[in-house]
Amino acid sequence: MVMILNKRVFRVLISQKAVYLGSTILVMLSSMLFANLKIAMGNVERNLNLFLEKSKVESVKTIVQKPITNFSELEQKYNVIIESRKQFDYNLDENTTIRVFEKTTKVDIPHIVEGRDINNKYEILLEPNFAKTNNFKIGDTIKILNRNFTIAGYFAMPDYIYPLKSESDLMVNYNIFGTAVISKQAIEEMGVKGLSYYLIRYNDENSSKIKEYLGKNNFVVFWQEIKDNPRFNFVEAKLMGSAKMSSALPSMILLLTSLLVSVVMWRMIKTEFSLIGTLYALGYTKKEILLHYLSFANIIALVGGILGTILGLFLVKPLTEFFTFYFNIPIIENRFDYKYIAGSLFIPYLFIIPAMLFVIFKALRYSPVKLMRGNTEKIKIGLFEKKLKLNKIKFPFKFKIREMARSIPRLLVLVFGITIASMFLLLGFLYKNSFDYLLNQSMAEVFKFNYNYVLRTNETANLYGGEEYNFSVFKVEGKVENFVAFGLRTDSRLINLVDKNGESISKNYTIITRPLANTLKISEGDTITITNKFSNEKFDVKIDKIAEVYTGNNIYMPIAKLNKLMNYKENSFSGIFSENKLNIPEEKIFKLETKDELNEAFKAILNPLKAMLGIVAFVAFFIALIVIYVITGLSIEENKTNISMFKIFGYTNKEINDLILNTATIPVAIGFIIAIPVLLRTMDALLNGFAQNIDFAFPLKLNLVSIILGFVILFLTYEISKFFSKKNIYKIPMSEALKMQRE
Repeated sequence: MVMILNKRVFRVLISQKAVYLGSTILVMLSSMLFANLKIAMGNVERNLNLFLEKSKVESVKTIVQKPITNFSELEQKYNVIIESRKQFDYNLDENTTIRVFEKTTKVDIPHIVEGRDINNKYEILLEPNFAKTNNFKIGDTIKILNRNFTIAGYFAMPDYIYPLKSESDLMVNYNIFGTAVISKQAIEEMGVKGLSYYLIRYNDENSSKIKEYLGKNNFVVFWQEIKDNPRFNFVEAKLMGSAKMSSALPSMILLLTSLLVSVVMWRMIKTEFSLIGTLYALGYTKKEILLHYLSFANIIALVGGILGTILGLFLVKPLTEFFTFYFNIPIIENRFDYKYIAGSLFIPYLFIIPAMLFVIFKALRYSPVKLMRGNTEKIKIGLFEKKLKLNKIKFPFKFKIREMARSIPRLLVLVFGITIASMFLLLGFLYKNSFDYLLNQSMAEVFKFNYNYVLRTNETANLYGGEEYNFSVFKVEGKVENFVAFGLRTDSRLINLVDKNGESISKNYTIITRPLANTLKISEGDTITITNKFSNEKFDVKIDKIAEVYTGNNIYMPIAKLNKLMNYKENSFSGIFSENKLNIPEEKIFKLETKDELNEAFKAILNPLKAMLGIVAFVAFFIALIVIYVITGLSIEENKTNISMFKIFGYTNKEINDLILNTATIPVAIGFIIAIPVLLRTMDALLNGFAQNIDFAFPLKLNLVSIILGFVILFLTYEISKFFSKKNIYKIPMSEALKMQRE
């Protein structure tokens, strides 16, 4: 008997193929995203951990005034590994800089990605993404300081996983910056001065005591733990955000799908109450009837899950390569994690089956006699509809209002679906508008300098020009491990800190940037206790103002106040901001940053955003098209008799289309409007969640032009869906009303 009953499943699926096909495609999309993102992210994280272990990633990078000479003694006493390393920057042309590192053998060991390791002093390793972007191939030669180096292979280095030129940069730009490794002998022979420092790898928790020793005996001027290195922790932050999205996106789509399938199935079951009652009378049990209706959900979940998983597996490699392109992580081991494959197949059932059980049990609670009589099919006037005063309203508008009021679940699913689709659609616009604001308004208006010189040692007389400043590195116990306090001239023109109203803030105040204020959860007037990273001295600092600056975990104060706080000499400074290039001896410069490099990095961000905008717009279009088409199809099914009567009364097809299809116009608009604040709040919470360890806050901006353009795209999608639905209305004959009367 069960086999006979199940024969009708495929007949029903074929007769309403658009509804079930749309639901299956949504399941396929969610399974594809789950399998693709989870497996790809698992591969990236697995290879990251293998890479860090094999390359012996540093625990600390430090610069000291007095060179370390007793390596063996310190390594044995503190159970650490210490290795010196030198680096220098070389301009290949006026736009492209390469940072060359001395090859290490104990800490931060270069990992060969392709080709081979260097065997002689005039061979070189290049970072692969930089090499490919600039058309450098293995075997080619590259000239550095008038010496030709042969490219032996490509490498990855753990402290430059995210190879930023400057720690203040936000994105890598392989067009203008790359890294390389050459032998120690080559550096010595070329007489490169460069920057020398020490890499220390801890082997146990007590190893950190070496900091105290070096501070007393070698005078530490720079100490950066690996977790404070943005070239390292940016990767963790970005991967964490991607991991959240890999669960959130499929879950949202599956929730929408389960609601959609529930509405579809409830509509079908309502029309089949008499059939269910007859099945009872023929001897079918509740279990058999339950399994019969569950088979519809099972087919949707099974087919969508299998197709989505297969498609997701095909896309794992491209997505993994996408992540490893921006994060210089070598693929040491690439495998499919079976638990995510199983999860991709199972997760549709987790959402859809419970929703289906709720719907079916709701029908099976009625007695067989009541089901056979069909009493439960009577239209109930809800409380909301009863309170509506529609007497003076013209019929077309009255019909649409009643149609919405009598199908609240269907209405809510439509609004929810449009909200999700609109969030996808507006996401691309949100990122683009936010980066435009950050680059063209926030960055340009706040940072007026073109050059930032960081000096190797403090000086007291500015003989070079520009605006001198001082700085030191601090932490807040248990909250922030690394931030910078700047001392500025009170008459500074090159740093223009502004409040939330866009008004300039006086440099006489102690000012905190928005990212640091958000992390510490402080307001203007609060006092915080900060600890110097080098001396471990604690200071209480009152925050006067919060600056709407979105890059940098920074505090700004008058330079005299910072010098007094740190017990520096009265006119001491360690950096210079300048509009023009200054004539400062190279040996005095620790680091040079330019405004152009920052702008180029932001421009590099916007290029992939254009592709992202197109992808998310297509996904949004697809989701909206399916949701609107399915809901419209349900509306047509429920109004077959009304449509037939309209035709008998002489209504034209255009008038009928307006009455039936345009009912969704208001819900579509409501869903789009709801999406705007929901998207902003969701992204704000997501970004704040993984931005705790990086000195960056994202200014979420969505301008009116983008909102209007997004609504136009959504409205066009709505019109396309209506166009495909019209043929279903045309197929309904005038005899449908007479047929229903006979029944």
